[in-house]
Formats: sequence, structure tokens, C-alpha cells
Amino acid sequence: MYWLLLLLFSICASQEDPFVCVDEQCFLKEFVPKPYWQEVRKGQNIPVGLDVKVNLNSGVISARELPGNMNATPPMNQIANVIGSEFEDDSSEYMFTKQFAEVRSLASSAAPDFTLIVKQLDDVVEYASGWAYGPQIISHELRLLERFIFDRLVPSEVRELSSRIIGACLRNNIGSAKGILNKDSRIVYKLLEEAVFLSHNQNAESEVKTLIKRFLTIIELLQQTYEQRLDANLLIELYEIDDHIIKLKVLSILCKTYRPDRIEATLVARSLDPTIGTQLATLLSTHIQDERLDELQVREFFTTLRSLKKELGRQAKLDANFLNWLAKECEKRKQSLATRTEDRSEHDEEFDKMLIESRHLIFGNPMAHRIKNFEDHDEL
Repeated sequence: MYWLLLLLFSICASQEDPFVCVDEQCFLKEFVPKPYWQEVRKGQNIPVGLDVKVNLNSGVISARELPGNMNATPPMNQIANVIGSEFEDDSSEYMFTKQFAEVRSLASSAAPDFTLIVKQLDDVVEYASGWAYGPQIISHELRLLERFIFDRLVPSEVRELSSRIIGACLRNNIGSAKGILNKDSRIVYKLLEEAVFLSHNQNAESEVKTLIKRFLTIIELLQQTYEQRLDANLLIELYEIDDHIIKLKVLSILCKTYRPDRIEATLVARSLDPTIGTQLATLLSTHIQDERLDELQVREFFTTLRSLKKELGRQAKLDANFLNWLAKECEKRKQSLATRTEDRSEHDEEFDKMLIESRHLIFGNPMAHRIKNFEDHDEL
């Protein structure tokens, strides 16, 4: 009997414990992936072939399953199922009921004809930017459009067209923005996460970049009414994509995230991660020197850069190239203030004065600003 017990004990001891315990919490040693992101616990083994990301601030590792080829033909009735949308669309008739009914019929067939789907969606795009049509399309078709956008088995052309329709609905139309966020408050987060996933895809690079740009455009347009903080780490990851337009869109989104005119601007600034803040300040000070920027982009970048410098102080180190650009910009805007042409508004002059004042007060020596200000008044 003793030998039997000893044999059983040795067999059990030889079998590896499938659980691991950390801080009085026990969980499976082998990480079990799902289609969505999950945190990988300390001590867990990550299987090969997963999509893995690391939060550089917290050190938290997350993983999820890798889908198949995103441009593959969907299985039978795949896109007839609900994909990440738990709300219902308005089923009443409106101007585009016929077109989208045809799209639904094509998408739910055993072998969807995406060429015809593209044709139907393409016919709607030009109308989507209409002030009256945008909210109607969002009310009736958002669920369907989201299915196409977030289903990685749908051809990229269909995903891009669906994104373009939503983007068109949002342009200068706050009613569409409120309609989207009321239906799906997580759409901004989902678009950002999907854009990061796409950035890891090595196939059809130009198509992937186009789709990422569409996603970023929707995020930009929704930021007018979306007040939640976006994940700066994910945005910085997208900035690394070798595409000038994507870089500018990412910086614009970050500027809107930390813009000083928000109601909670002070709290936002105080909670800003200094590492992200200094990195953003460096990027803005570099891109603002790009002659391809229009005046609105220059103002957006400079206003955010000024706010970051005020908050971070010496942590935000800006190089001589930026200071030289700022000196030249000040001289140019002083001349504009002196001429006072009719096409310049009061808002234009206020920005010019703010930029000139910031040269010494924010980005240089405050004492030099006081001396310069005194001399200007003395001349008067």
C-alpha cells in the first residue's frame, strides 16, 4: 500500500500544474487567446502566432488572435451576422432605402458580389455630405456600414467606401456626429484599435494606408463632440507609419486631444504623461516648419505646442531650428500686423500677437520679453 501511494504521488508530481498563482490569484499558465484584446498575466505563456502589444507606460502586455487574410472572400453569410454592433438601425423608408436594401441582399447571399456592392455604395457617397442626408444615412445604415468597416474578411475597397460614406456624413454636420456617438459610443476606440492592427499588415500597403487615413478622418471629425481621452500610445504608433498625411492626421488628433480650449483643459494638461508630452512637443516643433502646412494647421500645431511648453517647462526641449523658424515667423507676422489689410480678421491678428508674444515669454527668456515689451511701449 505504501509503494502504491508513493507511485501515485510521483506520477502527480511529474505532471505540470496547468495553473499559476500570483498575488493570491490563480489562473491558467497557458494564455487562452480570444478575437479581442486580453491582458496577459504575469507567469502566463503566450502561444506563438498571436497579435501582441505592450503598453510602454504601464508595461502591461495584451494579446489576441490573429485573423486570416483580411482581403479573403467571406464564408457563406459571414457578413449577414452582426459584427461588433449591438444597436439597431432605423428601418423606416427614406431616400436611400432601395440602394441599401440591395446592398443587404447582396451581402447576405451565399457568394456576395462585392463588385455590385461597391457600385451601390459608390452611388451614395456623393450625397452623404448633404446636410439633410448625412444624419439620415447614419440613422438608417450605421450598423451595416460598421459591419463592413470592422470585418477583416470584407474586401478593402468595400471597407474604404463604407468609411468614406461615414466621413462624408460627418463633414460640417454635428447632427451626424451626435447620431453616431449616441448609437455607438465606442466607435472612436474601435477605429483607432483597428487602424493600429492594419498598420501591422504587410500586404497591399497602399490599400492599408488609405483605409487608415479614412479611419483617422472619422476620428478627427468625431472629436468635435467626443470628449474621452484617446490612447496617445496607439496614436504615436500610427505616427511611425511612413506616410506624410497619416503623420499630420495623427498630430492633429493629438492636438485636439490636448487642446487648451477644452472645458477640462487644465486637468487634461496636468494628467498628461510627460514622456508623451515631450515627444509630442518635439514632433510638433519639427512639423510646424514644413512649408506645406496651411495656416489652420500652423495655428493648431503652435497653439498646442505653446500649451505643452507652458505645462512641461524645461522637459520640453526644442532645438535651434524651431527657434529660428519662430524668429522668422515673428518678423513676418509683425509686418502683417503693420499693414492691416482688409482680408485679415480680428481672430487673425489675435493669433499673430499671441505667436509674437510667445517667442520670449514661453519659448525663450521671459525677462527678454519684459524688456522688449517695455521698449515697445517707450517708443510709443
